[in-house]
Amino acid sequence: SDRMWAKNRKRFKDDECLGVNLNHNWNSRWGEERLYRDNICSWKYPGPFPFSEPETRAVSEFLVRHAKNMKVFISFAAYGQTLEYPFGYTNKEPKDANDLEEAAQYAIEAVQKIGGPKYKVSTMFENDGYSTGNMIDWVKGSLGIKYVYNVQLRDDKQEWFITRPENILP
Repeated sequence: SDRMWAKNRKRFKDDECLGVNLNHNWNSRWGEERLYRDNICSWKYPGPFPFSEPETRAVSEFLVRHAKNMKVFISFAAYGQTLEYPFGYTNKEPKDANDLEEAAQYAIEAVQKIGGPKYKVSTMFENDGYSTGNMIDWVKGSLGIKYVYNVQLRDDKQEWFITRPENILP
């Protein structure tokens, strides 16, 4: 019934609140946002411990098995029209931030050349504010994959999280 639902549907014993925000269930500074960690009803509740959810556990195990063959990791989310790179838990950039920024700039120029929208490049912290337990920080920090990004998909300033059908394929 909630179109903007941001969590899985895990049911906690004797609690009326449902779900874990899978974007914050990763073992990268997990739970440092105490306001959310201690509130099961929060939209940003990260779960009882890192990788507590079968979804994040399965994806993390896949990534661990295949990390040695990965040069780039990209996750997608809605919305904001940004190309974010780590980190979300600090305003300090990774040591290779210049490389990440340069590759991101090439990517957004390529998107624009085929008629796509202009994306902003930033760290996750700069774009979203303090964010712990997130996937891209874990992938960069734990797996050592060099090029790690989160793409916040297009934002036409009208529909927010609800992408209009004519904007899906482009």
